[in-house]
Amino acid sequence: MVITDSEGVVRGIITDRRLLARAVASLQPRFWHVLGDLVDAVRLWRGTRGPLSAGDLMRTDVFTVRADEPIIHAIRLLMQRQVKRLVVVDGAGRLQGVVDRQTLLQWLAEASSRDWGVRTNGSHRTTT
Repeated sequence: MVITDSEGVVRGIITDRRLLARAVASLQPRFWHVLGDLVDAVRLWRGTRGPLSAGDLMRTDVFTVRADEPIIHAIRLLMQRQVKRLVVVDGAGRLQGVVDRQTLLQWLAEASSRDWGVRTNGSHRTTT
């Protein structure tokens, strides 16, 4: 989930990894108690008693790619930063979408089929 401000400028992202890291506590028999303690600890750290918000959970070190940049730039960035997704923004930093590894791999597979004459047939790979 990408978090934007009122003008659509990207401010952070909540990843499945961050959510999963917090859900690992569910393996403990006292999960809800532990989760409640965690929520209380975060509230104290924030200095408030209000409910936690998406902003409390999001990462602010968001890796972005401009919508007009070449796909190869996005692929390099994913590999260099070892992240699963990039936030796509316009020139003003406003959210345009998200591109992830699976989408890029699918695009590469389709491009290789077109450009290199390779097609897949079930589990067999053939060339044309």
